Amino acid sequence: MVYTAVELADRFEEMVYVLRSFPPAVRKEKVNFWPEFPSDPNQSYGYGEYTISRPKPSGEQIDRADECLYWLLKLNKDQKELIWARASKFSWRKIAAMKGCNKDTAKLKWTVVLMQLIEKLRHD
Repeated sequence: MVYTAVELADRFEEMVYVLRSFPPAVRKEKVNFWPEFPSDPNQSYGYGEYTISRPKPSGEQIDRADECLYWLLKLNKDQKELIWARASKFSWRKIAAMKGCNKDTAKLKWTVVLMQLIEKLRHD
């Protein structure tokens, strides 16, 4: 399948979202089987603070993330860092500071990397 640069950028953003939605690899050190409950009666019955969790990625999203990780194997370290930083929605100014260049140059390098990846995928 032939991809465009915009499609590749969207796929890499989705890959970062999927990988960040997985639970951490390190387990909590203290494991307790007793359920946590508030000791203050004013905080019980849902009146306390709560956090909203992200929805779990679907199987298709995980498959697409795996495919994107395979694509990253075709790039060198600097190219991977550039793709990952932009997929993580870093600003061009941060990416330029990370790479030690102008933000327009960083944007051009990112575009060149995507075009090179499109060519590598086309030949496979």
